[in-house]
Amino acid sequence: MLAENRNIHKEQSQPKEIGILLIEGSGMLQSVIEQSIQDNNPGIVSHFFETKSYDSALEAIKNDAVDLIFLDWDLQDFENMDFIKKTREIDENVPVIIFTSEIEEQILLDACNAGVSAYIEKPIRGKQLWESVKELLQ
Repeated sequence: MLAENRNIHKEQSQPKEIGILLIEGSGMLQSVIEQSIQDNNPGIVSHFFETKSYDSALEAIKNDAVDLIFLDWDLQDFENMDFIKKTREIDENVPVIIFTSEIEEQILLDACNAGVSAYIEKPIRGKQLWESVKELLQ
């Protein structure tokens, strides 16, 4: 299963596969993430599960197909904090990265206490994204 592959090392000769759950509304982030991974570590092959649905996101986590989660905190009608808590009930180790244009400090602290692994401010830059991903997947 993909979730068993959380340790990624550049020196490995075979490509490492990772499952990425992307919860966002614009449909534009996938290409930014893919390009950032390819540019910084071509030994990683990413498989994306993109959704706006709370239930399908939790189902992907339950199926153990997810090694990394990106959550757009600005997504309308999505219960972010509840999603983080339910994610941690299913898998307490999968990294969760939230991205947003702005967030109140207390909400960010609450999100981190609930299990968010990293926070990236929009607009997302490839180098910043890769630094967060690299740190979380090692």
